[in-house]
Amino acid sequence: MLDIKTLNATIQWLASKQADTPSDGGKKKLIQNLIYELQGKTQDIETAAEIIQPTHEEILELIKDTKTQTIYKCKFCGVEQKIYKLYFSTIHAKIASKIFKYCVENKTHVFNKKDLDLDHTEY
Repeated sequence: MLDIKTLNATIQWLASKQADTPSDGGKKKLIQNLIYELQGKTQDIETAAEIIQPTHEEILELIKDTKTQTIYKCKFCGVEQKIYKLYFSTIHAKIASKIFKYCVENKTHVFNKKDLDLDHTEY
């Protein structure tokens, strides 16, 4: 599957090759047609992203909606999209501050649990 970034890079590469190609042959016209075709695909991809949103009821069907998880299912292909709601408690904040403090003091981004000096609740 081709992503939008690679598609745009390919279009730019073809445009540079088109500029370098002499105009006496049909290669320049073929490259130009290919560029137009790829630009059309780019527009299709950008509009498809607007269509496939959880608010579009005609494409996505709501299967499950709880406090922590919402599941949508595509009516056409059957692919499920899960959206999780994560909550950050005060204990998580304490652990994050200990990790940050350890990393700053030791000038590293690698640590072990035993290095953090966690109590039994944080562990």
